[in-house]
Amino acid sequence: MKPELAGLQGTWEIVALEVDGTAVPGAGFSGSRIVVKGNTFATVSMGATYGGTLAVDAAKAPKTLDLSFKSGPEKGNTSLAIFELDGDTWKLCLTVTANKRPTAFATRPGSGLALETLRRQTGPTPQERLHEELGRLKGEWTLVSGMKDGQKLPADFVKAGKRLVKGNETTVFFGREVFLKAAFTVDPSASPKSIDYIVTAGQNQGEAQLGIYALEGDTVTYYLAPPGRPRPTEFTTRPGAGGTTTVWKRKKKP
Repeated sequence: MKPELAGLQGTWEIVALEVDGTAVPGAGFSGSRIVVKGNTFATVSMGATYGGTLAVDAAKAPKTLDLSFKSGPEKGNTSLAIFELDGDTWKLCLTVTANKRPTAFATRPGSGLALETLRRQTGPTPQERLHEELGRLKGEWTLVSGMKDGQKLPADFVKAGKRLVKGNETTVFFGREVFLKAAFTVDPSASPKSIDYIVTAGQNQGEAQLGIYALEGDTVTYYLAPPGRPRPTEFTTRPGAGGTTTVWKRKKKP
């Protein structure tokens, strides 16, 4: 393998993107990445998946790269690019609708070019981090304490609380009664970590709730806002806010 191609091996996240002279907001390419293995690449970008082969020419100045698409929406097309590689930073200027390879790392209105800055991923992928987080949240939990609208939950109520988490579904019981069932998504990269509910059974069925959570070992704290309210930013309930904070302890297997 040529040294230049060897340097591109691995998973790369797009950290900056410019198309036709306009910078794309981060939300527009969040989660986009390129995985290079040998002389093949796989790209997930803006909801679409692409795959193909790479051809590098390091004798040119700047170095050139041809991306030949074998699958995905661009199947059968070839994107002509120039690139720079500086350790774990990869700069790539490539054709989108243009037919001629760029000569500089810049785009302008109507150029048909895209300029990407990518960073090598040295840790788990976002999907791997999400899978790990869901694994840490699964299992059976008992309620330790709680507050609603600034007031402590009654001790008998707390004593009867149980939570079961399987995959991305959570069910809360008080005694034998299902108090709430919800499908949920989490973002462990947010600060504080965020959680979104779609309530499928019980109180507030059919509604969405936004919340935050903190996970430390076998203890997890949730703060869920009432439906229609914005996501809380701290784990403090205040009278009139309507939010509920609960602290749960993982039940140990016998």
